[in-house]
This record gives sequence, structure tokens and C-alpha cells, in this order.
Amino acid sequence: MTDDAIEPDLPTDATANEPVGTDGVVDDPQAEPEQTSPPDADPPGIDDFLDNSRRLLRRSDEVLPFVWIAIVMVLMVPSMTKIMQGYDPMQTLQLEIDVWLLATEMLAHLGAVVLLTLSMPLARAYLLEDEGPQTIGGGLEMMARYFPAALALSALYYMIVFAGLLMCIIPGLLAAALLLPALYMGAVRDESVLRAFLKAPGQLGDHSRLFAPVYVGFIAVLFGVSLALGTAIQTAGGVDEILAHGLVAILGFSLAFIAVTAVAYLLYIGLLAVFVTIEAYDTGAEIR
Repeated sequence: MTDDAIEPDLPTDATANEPVGTDGVVDDPQAEPEQTSPPDADPPGIDDFLDNSRRLLRRSDEVLPFVWIAIVMVLMVPSMTKIMQGYDPMQTLQLEIDVWLLATEMLAHLGAVVLLTLSMPLARAYLLEDEGPQTIGGGLEMMARYFPAALALSALYYMIVFAGLLMCIIPGLLAAALLLPALYMGAVRDESVLRAFLKAPGQLGDHSRLFAPVYVGFIAVLFGVSLALGTAIQTAGGVDEILAHGLVAILGFSLAFIAVTAVAYLLYIGLLAVFVTIEAYDTGAEIR
């Protein structure tokens, strides 16, 4: 060996003394944690909500309309049951009839909440994933995957709301509004049931300008119109009396029902779009 023996190359750049991760990549000690959304990003506004509502309305036209029709039909079951049994709210009914009608109403309302919850992963698929289901069969397949979680969340949600309605109507309505985001967070965003219900009021407060206009219309239509239609039929004396008034009365009632159902469908689409819009903002996902 001579004095000129080749020495091993030594690192001469600044990365030599930097810590190396398990994957062999140099770790940057000054690197900031990954942001789920830009820290200076403005919260979604009404324009974002309207744009996403239009996208959802257009992309889901082969599946969500049928889910909404199912919700409306389920909500109409109690009124139809009252008509078939000759229910008269001015007369005293036997206990077993009252219990039957109450059970029918509870099951119908719970079923509507379950269907609403099952609509949420469909809406997310249409706006955040490559492609949502394009057939009723595909939609039913996706809804079946989420059914256990949707049933558990919906049952807890409905029990809380029903308890509030028993105490007084106002607490029940407040619970319905404040806790509704828990259905989306628990069913779609993989939050635990307890965490979803605890975070729901905070999400409502953070994005109140999106929720407020939809809530006013949606809750009023979904929970009020079914009762109003049933009351209108009963006030008229039942279906037989409406039929007795002729074609004009039937046509007017049918057009009014279709108009209200269509408006309610738009609010239903808007509510689903609000949830997906908020998730996109929170996670930094891009609406496609």
C-alpha cells in the first residue's frame, strides 16, 4: 500500500448527518405535517353548495329519485293506515288501535331515516369517487353494504328525537337538526357512533350557512308535509269523499302532491350535497 491509497468516499453534502427513515429516505426534521386541507382555504360557501347540488342532481338521476320515492312512500304509510282503519282523531279509540297506529308511525319514520342514511354513501360516490352506481341494482348493492351501520345510527338518532318529541315538540326538532350530521359521519366517514353524535352539533355550527337554508326547507317538508297531506285527506272525509268531488278535485290534489314531492326532492339532494361538500373541505378531497 502506498501513501496514495484510495480512501473511501465520504459524504460531503448536508444530507450526511440527516436522520434516515426506515424506507431509506432522508427525513426532513423541518417538514410540516401533511395538511388535510389548505390552512388558508375558505370554508365552502353557498356557491360551492349549489354547484355540488347540480352535479349530484345530474349524476344520480338513475338511482336517487327512486330512493326518494321510497322515502315518500314509507312516510305515507301511517296516513294510509289511518284511512284504511277509519281513524277519527275526534273520537276515542280503543287502546289496541292507538298502539297499532303509533307503532306504524314509529316504524315508518325510522324507515325513512334509514333510507336517508343509506342515501349518503351514494351521494359521496357520485361526487368524490370515480363513478357512483348507474343502475338501481348497483345502488341497492352499495346500500346493502352500509345497511348495518345505517340501521344502528338511525335507531339511536330516532330514539333521541322521539324522546325529545315526547317531552315537547321543540326539543325533538332541535335534536333532529343538531344530530343529523352524525348519520353521515358515522355511516360514511367511519366515525364511531359516540364520536359522531358528539361531533355533529359542532359541524352544524361550523357550517351553519350551508345547513340553515336546507334545514328550514328539508325538515319542514319531510316531517310536515306527510302529516299535512294525511290531515287534508282526513279533513275531506277520506279518499271516497275526494273521489266523489270528481276529476277536478282528484287532479288538483295529485298536482299538489307531485309539486310538493318535487320540491322536497330538491331539498333532499341539497342536504346530501352539503354533507359531501363539508367532507371535501375537511379532508382536502376534490369534487370531481
